[in-house]
Amino acid sequence: MLLVLAPVMLMMASPVNFLHHTSWQVDDIDDVCRGACAILGGHPERHVWGLDRHHAGSDFFLCLEDPAGNFSEYYSDMDCIPEDDIWKPWAGKARRALFDWGAAATVFLEPEDLAGLMTGQQTRG
Repeated sequence: MLLVLAPVMLMMASPVNFLHHTSWQVDDIDDVCRGACAILGGHPERHVWGLDRHHAGSDFFLCLEDPAGNFSEYYSDMDCIPEDDIWKPWAGKARRALFDWGAAATVFLEPEDLAGLMTGQQTRG
C-alpha cells in the first residue's frame, strides 16, 4: 500500500503564534480511514473529529492528534471547479461550511488553551 499525502497550508491571524493543524489530501475515503487506523492503532484517545464531510468543498475529513500532540486532518474527494465552468460562491454561515453530519469538535474549533496548543499540551474537554 502506498499512501500519498499532499500538504495544504493556510495562515490566519491569532492572539499567539501556533500550529493549529496540518491538512493532508489523500486519494480517497479509504485512504482517510487507513491513515486514521495507522495513527489511532492502540491510541483511540487521538481521535479529535470526524469522520465527517465539509459542507464547503464537500470533502470527507477526519481530524486526529498526531504522536507529537498536533492536530492533523486527512481529507479526500474535495470538489474541483474546472476553469471553464461557471461557479457561484457559497454564501452561508461559516460554521455551516465546516461539517455536515456530526457534531462540532469543540477542542478543535475553540481551543481553550492557546498556550497549550503552542506546546502540544492542549487540554481535552
